[in-house]
Amino acid sequence: MTSMCKQSIPEELEFWDALSNEGDIYSDDLSSRDYIRKSQSNNLNFAISSYVPSIKIRSYDALRCLLYTEHFDGVGSDWIFRGHRDHNWKLESTLERIGSKSLDLRDVHLNQFRKECRRIFKDKTYLSDMTDNDFWAIGQHYDLATPLLDWTQSPYVALFFAFEHQQHEDNYRVIYALNKTKLINLFSNNEVQEQLFFEPSKDPFGRLVNQSGLFTIAPYCTTLEDMLIDNLRRVNITKANEIASYICKIYIKSSPSIRKNCLLDLRQMNIHRGTLCPDLSGAALYCNHMIKEQYGIDC
Repeated sequence: MTSMCKQSIPEELEFWDALSNEGDIYSDDLSSRDYIRKSQSNNLNFAISSYVPSIKIRSYDALRCLLYTEHFDGVGSDWIFRGHRDHNWKLESTLERIGSKSLDLRDVHLNQFRKECRRIFKDKTYLSDMTDNDFWAIGQHYDLATPLLDWTQSPYVALFFAFEHQQHEDNYRVIYALNKTKLINLFSNNEVQEQLFFEPSKDPFGRLVNQSGLFTIAPYCTTLEDMLIDNLRRVNITKANEIASYICKIYIKSSPSIRKNCLLDLRQMNIHRGTLCPDLSGAALYCNHMIKEQYGIDC
């Protein structure tokens, strides 16, 4: 299993500041999307951190401006995002985290779950045309250990999952970003592309729609970021800023007050457990969060 030991953020990973010659990009008179694109904030400087080109911002407020830069908002970009509450976490699936890197073990695990689905689902026709990955996707919803990683087309949904839970050491949260279009085009004649992205044909619980979601499939015996960067280097894409146009990592400064304000702002955007997980489980988690926030009760 890939090491999960604590790693420090390299000192050379300086804060990115969304400033232009005219002043602070956050001011009301500089909120134009076109102006942001033309500002000096487009000059992003990525540094390698934990093998992935990374950039650091002072708080979640800067994320909006970062997303308006040409790097993330340019022609031909189709980014997907994944939020982590711990900046040390790698792009490992739950199946990898429990130590199952064997293809045989994956098959045994999936076949067992497939049998359980056939026992539980009354409408057997629903399961008849489902692929292996469709079964994995259903299992992901119910906390089955799977080789899938959840991603979203919305950076703000990823921001929610990065900040949702409290951390003992609240230092940095992280959003991983993959440029789906560029990766598919680069690996169009490569088995990497076929194994990379997966969008289920069925969404029985509504989560994929509400979260603008899709999955990546974990490679065997390595992490997703290691596999992607190794393949990029094989085609002579080796510099940090070059790799960052395919995969990158955004460190977001965090604290209890920053987390609280972030979740409040996201709720005003109607992004919370109740909307992202439109089922009883999501409703229960949302109610627990609300009563804790309003009355200081820890559910």
